[in-house]
Amino acid sequence: MLSFDAEPVLDARTFAKPVNYLLVRIQPLEGVAVDPLKRPFVVVDPRAGHGPGIGGFKADSEIGVAMRAGTPAISSASRPSRCRG
Repeated sequence: MLSFDAEPVLDARTFAKPVNYLLVRIQPLEGVAVDPLKRPFVVVDPRAGHGPGIGGFKADSEIGVAMRAGTPAISSASRPSRCRG
């Protein structure tokens, strides 16, 4: 599970041709400031949250390190169940 809060950016279930993917902005932990002008660190989770333990979702992970360096983070993921259409 994400140990960070996340804010939805795009939910592809609302597209003209819906799919199970979504894009979220990872919120930095309290006391961590990120520069929105920096290129974001991107995590792609193609297995609906069942990734092989990328370790990207903890404070001492790549995401945590990137955000402490001032880099914003986003994640692309798929939902575990199918969507209509």
